[in-house]
Amino acid sequence: MQWGLSDNMQSQTITFPISFPKSCYHVTWMAISTVTNAYKASGYVNSVTRNSFYVTADNINCQKYWLAIGV
Repeated sequence: MQWGLSDNMQSQTITFPISFPKSCYHVTWMAISTVTNAYKASGYVNSVTRNSFYVTADNINCQKYWLAIGV
């Protein structure tokens, strides 16, 4: 299990701190815009590998809290 916080970008590839030896089975994320205008953003995760994943938030540049599970 790995987790982290991404850069403040609408779309980006996030590289895991440690590559999963075999595979990443699940990635989930939540984006929150700002402290002064806090709302959750929708979007999607795509292109999951054992080393990284690609994530896009709809219409906003924001940090993404993510959690990945693999072996």
